[in-house]
Amino acid sequence: MTGKSLINTTTATAGQAGAVTITATATIALDDSKILSDTSGAGSAGSVTIEARLLDLATSSVVASQAFGDGDAGSVTLNVGSLTLDASEITTSGSVFPRTGSGGNVNITAADSVLLDGSRILSDTRGDGDSGDITVSTPRLTLRNLSTIAAVSAGFLDNIVFGNAGTITLDIGTLAMTGKSLINTTTATAGQAGAISITATGSMALDDSKVLSDSSSAGSAGSVTIVARQLDLAASSAVSTQAFDTGDAGNILIISGDRVSLIDSAVTTEALNADGGDIEFRVVNLLQLTNSSITTSVGSGAGNGGNITIDPIFIILINSEISANAFGGNGGNIDITAGNLIADADSAITASSTLGVTGAIEIDSPDADVSGGLIVFSASFLDASAQLADRCAARIGLATSSLTGVGRGGLPLAPDGAIPIFYLAGADSGGPAPASGIIPGNLVLACGQ
Repeated sequence: MTGKSLINTTTATAGQAGAVTITATATIALDDSKILSDTSGAGSAGSVTIEARLLDLATSSVVASQAFGDGDAGSVTLNVGSLTLDASEITTSGSVFPRTGSGGNVNITAADSVLLDGSRILSDTRGDGDSGDITVSTPRLTLRNLSTIAAVSAGFLDNIVFGNAGTITLDIGTLAMTGKSLINTTTATAGQAGAISITATGSMALDDSKVLSDSSSAGSAGSVTIVARQLDLAASSAVSTQAFDTGDAGNILIISGDRVSLIDSAVTTEALNADGGDIEFRVVNLLQLTNSSITTSVGSGAGNGGNITIDPIFIILINSEISANAFGGNGGNIDITAGNLIADADSAITASSTLGVTGAIEIDSPDADVSGGLIVFSASFLDASAQLADRCAARIGLATSSLTGVGRGGLPLAPDGAIPIFYLAGADSGGPAPASGIIPGNLVLACGQ
């Protein structure tokens, strides 16, 4: 499909829009085209189902089910081998207040991979209806160049509107996010933001990207749960829950079968007036922070700071912080259990409150601070040519000989130090052996390097 082509079922009455079902044994490709089912009346939009080996959307192409009236949007279901979105989108949309239509669910199953490049997968509502849930199952999920997976409740009248944002569930092998890409559930109404759940059997890597649940109204932010063998955050990446009005921040749970690394990045829960969410790390081996932070905070009001719990074998902090802070309420508690905790002098672990009770910090580790005993080895190496210099006899033009040590022997004090050797000047190597205790000729001490 090219050139603004369209496949569409629609209703403007109380009747239902029909379903759209497309089955292809090979490829379905859309270029500046759309597959839609929509409603502007009391009837619901139809579902959209696509099965293909490859589904390729490019140049503002859309697959969607949309509600503009009191009827609900239908679901969008994709069963494909590979899914590629280039400057395109997959959407289900609920209606705008005062209409009550809900958004439909988005279900994507890809046997090989899902790639979003400057694209989005979206379920949203702008009325009292809820947005739908988003589920993606694939061995490889890639988001790049401002790509987004989002479930949104974005009513225009804030607390008058009660639509909830849907949940996001990703069941994947690996996840790679780059170029300010975003996975987000958000509410700007009295409705709640949905939970985000990501389960990766392999690695999950964020580079200048975010996983975020947030609220800018009375609704609370959702929780974020990440399960991965390895989690890497770099270049201002973040895993975060935020509440900027009267709602609570959600909790964050990160489970890793191996290690978690943060470089110039953050894991945070933040509330303006209500309670900050808790953060828990269950990491088997290593949690390392470099120029990074793990924080729970409440900016103002009487809300309590969230608690922080961490339990890997090794924790390494380099110019980083772990903090649980509040303003009017109590500071959160920090509980760290680690086989080894290594923190440099520029790192800090704090629990504080401006007006309330300071939180407790409990660290169960044999090495709470070994920064004073860390030694940085020299980066310079010995000169190999000096260590492999010619032997003394060769340098003075004499025939080489051998020396067998029968005493204590020894090594130079340093790798580039001198080794004492003896040369018997004037001795005839072909003559009879000297009598015991008699050394013929002159004894010369030569130091070879």
